[in-house]
Amino acid sequence: MTESELNEILAKNPALKLKGNNSVQKQIIPMNQVSEVTETSTKSRKKYEYAEFKLQVMVCKYLQFKYPNVLFESSPINLNLTASQRKMMSAINKKNFHPPDMKIYFANHGCHSLFLELKKESPYLKDGITLKKSEHLENQWKSILQLREVGYYADFFWDFDQIKQKLNWYLEK
Repeated sequence: MTESELNEILAKNPALKLKGNNSVQKQIIPMNQVSEVTETSTKSRKKYEYAEFKLQVMVCKYLQFKYPNVLFESSPINLNLTASQRKMMSAINKKNFHPPDMKIYFANHGCHSLFLELKKESPYLKDGITLKKSEHLENQWKSILQLREVGYYADFFWDFDQIKQKLNWYLEK
């Protein structure tokens, strides 16, 4: 659905909403007009920034445009799963493995595929080498190392130009 189609739907029905669990309501908002989306529940008020999702959409569009024959997959980013959904997901995934956000199924440079772990900002300290202190980042880093050990190219990425450069290098023979 294009942005103009979405705007037309919203203009016809400004009260259009998606209802989730726990009395959560989210308004449908065109992505280019959103810097952050507010989610309200009866227990607390939280703000979620979708910077990683926007980056992921940009990467997907770039791949579709420049490399239309390359197979890739994107994992949902910023999903707010219920407890039962988290339990179901843990039942079908390897314990203590955190797969990257994007998988590009193309063998090149001696690697089976390219895996991108997308971030809204650099996961490293100012030295560019040391990972910021975060259990989440450390777990993702361990998974990246596991992928590298078995022949995949995997790393953190946070800047669209950086990602384009890596994709062009990796996908062009």
